[in-house]
Amino acid sequence: MDELFTPDCIIYGADLENRPQRGLEAVEAWLRGMREAFPDMHFYTQDVKVEGFNVILRWKGRGTNESEYLGYEASGEEMLFHGVTVSCIKHGNEKIVSQWHYYSLGTLLRRHVLTSFSYVFTNQNLTSSILTGS
Repeated sequence: MDELFTPDCIIYGADLENRPQRGLEAVEAWLRGMREAFPDMHFYTQDVKVEGFNVILRWKGRGTNESEYLGYEASGEEMLFHGVTVSCIKHGNEKIVSQWHYYSLGTLLRRHVLTSFSYVFTNQNLTSSILTGS
């Protein structure tokens, strides 16, 4: 990673709470977590724009969710991701000093939202049956 990022790099958008990930160790931990959750993950570049020291990359990815990711249990299902990454390159050493990730976790979140609604609906019916005796 040290060939791509400066030691004091900052990554934004690596989690759902948008907490900055600071330094090479944090970047490596984030990438390791993603690889553990999606061991067959593949990314495809859709578009690249360079403006001065900023690189804008539009991408898509897919992988099978094999372990917990962002607090969600593994599903064993293939997940689709679409996003944009903006990298700021430090002049002089040509390494990433900061990076912003904007992406859709639609498949992952949709599955968990539907599971949550199903759980609430099922438990609501169960509670209703207990209260009414039916």
